[in-house]
Amino acid sequence: MLALAAGFFCCLNANAQYQNVDNAGFENWVDLSTSSVEPTHWNSFMTADATLLTSFGKKKRVDRSTVKRPGTTGSYSAVIWSTNEFGTIANGNLTTGKINMGSTSPSNSDNYNFTKTSDTLFCHPFTGHPDSLVVWVRFKPASNGTEQARINAVIHDSYNYFDPSGADANSPNHVVGTATLNFTKTNGAWVRKSIPFVYGGPSSTCAYVLISLTTNMTPGGGSAGDSLYVDDMQMVYNPSLTTGTIAPSTYFVGASTGTAISIPFTLTGTMYAGNTVTAQLSDASGSFTSPITLGSVTSTSSGTISGTIPASTPSGTGYRIRVVSTNYAITALNNGSDIQITLLTNSIAPSASQTIEAGTSGTATSVSEAIAATSREWKVGTTTGGPYVSFSPAETGVSYTPSFATAGDYYVVCVSTWAGPVVSSSNELHVLVADNSVSPSTPQTIVQSTNGTQMTVTETPTGASREWKYATVSGGPYTSFSPAETNTTYTPYFTIPATYYVVAQTVVNGVTITSPEVEITVSVNVGISDAEANATTLTWNNGLLNIDLSNSDMVKPHLLITDLSGRIVAYALLTSNSVNVLNVKVAPGIYSYSLQDGTHKLNGKILNK
Repeated sequence: MLALAAGFFCCLNANAQYQNVDNAGFENWVDLSTSSVEPTHWNSFMTADATLLTSFGKKKRVDRSTVKRPGTTGSYSAVIWSTNEFGTIANGNLTTGKINMGSTSPSNSDNYNFTKTSDTLFCHPFTGHPDSLVVWVRFKPASNGTEQARINAVIHDSYNYFDPSGADANSPNHVVGTATLNFTKTNGAWVRKSIPFVYGGPSSTCAYVLISLTTNMTPGGGSAGDSLYVDDMQMVYNPSLTTGTIAPSTYFVGASTGTAISIPFTLTGTMYAGNTVTAQLSDASGSFTSPITLGSVTSTSSGTISGTIPASTPSGTGYRIRVVSTNYAITALNNGSDIQITLLTNSIAPSASQTIEAGTSGTATSVSEAIAATSREWKVGTTTGGPYVSFSPAETGVSYTPSFATAGDYYVVCVSTWAGPVVSSSNELHVLVADNSVSPSTPQTIVQSTNGTQMTVTETPTGASREWKYATVSGGPYTSFSPAETNTTYTPYFTIPATYYVVAQTVVNGVTITSPEVEITVSVNVGISDAEANATTLTWNNGLLNIDLSNSDMVKPHLLITDLSGRIVAYALLTSNSVNVLNVKVAPGIYSYSLQDGTHKLNGKILNK
């Protein structure tokens, strides 16, 4: 176990800890179309060391083949075969080292493959610590029997290692790990072989790998014409996935805005193409029962995921992040320290619906923010949910007082912005802006006790109630008619000459909306016949004013008495066809009077004795 651990850590600390076999797909070749053809970085009999007696064994027993395993992305494979040399079977042999042909007897210890560390053409530097060796093979014995081909890979230290190791008594002391497989025919099919490495030492220094491929596990075994195809060799490493350090450890999100986050991860070992690494976020207590996906990347090596913490993630201080992969399926430990997420929200209050009159101000509303925003802006839409647009000029304070010139429904929100940027839009404030107008709105001049032009009030929205009112001073106060005028139309009618200001007042949601004024000028009805004048007498003695209408055609006339300065001293509505007596006690003297109804008017002066 100690030797295994030492070998493991030694190899992991090497620069090429996930190294593969050179020319593992057998795509590159030298000396094609000659007897010396060999795969690049691989060697066969043509480059073997030989004696005078064994040099006849230097014969072509390897070639490039277009017979490929299913699903490969390459174009070629390697095929080796055995031959019969003067009654002796020479097995097909391909190695990353060099072949030594020291004897004509196949089982002689002078026949072996070895790593020649002094020659780069006959050694394969290797500092990895693979879990297994994977290779695709297609083996066909000429006899179609039970013979077995052999694959042997030995990771060793900086020593000229021999295979088989029995050819050199010292070679076993330099082994780090071995992967060996003897296998029978594949019945004409390509078969994927996975050969685990056994790390038993005794060496702990990964420096070279010696790989030997032979058509028979027994030197000189098998028959001439045994063939072994090999393709797509791969060193497979135990995969490992680690979640990196997350920095910073504090993040802010909005109700509708997420925030970017980078999740580094370390991915080691052999992963398959198309592997996806996904970053996941726990809940606020660190549980991954229902993880949230932050982002993903397709990768077979270490990297960084550019993720997004979703909008509206609840505030919390105990979040964790982990990464998971798909092929192989690995769930890494979480990042190891708490992450704080703050949901930046804002709200406005009071937010109860308001009804205001066009051109007037409503009730101010203020925004509250989780933390003070970098900036904010109030916006408005004409439908609930927006879209919202800026006011002109922009409203950027912590409070806003509704005011709109045009009737309609308005929906106001406050949009707060923090660094990031993180943006949050508040709840809505509904403002109903009501208005009314009178048409025609042009001033009217009418004669007392005659009808003017009918006016109509237009309301937005239609009021729950309304009333027409008047004043004798522009701007009011306004007085109700008697009886009250409550229809949508009103026809001006006044019996007393003066200037009047008429408005329509509409009640919407308890709010009184007052229309613009319409000015009504009421003039006197001048002109009376001589007979009418002679039929009416006025006498004033000791404060008693007698008006005799016994013979007059006037109908409920009005009497107005003024002094010589124009000040009104008496006003009365008289009874037709009778003598009216009024108690008007003023200083003796001459006064002016005006007696009139809708069609007659009598002016003159009278002496108060």
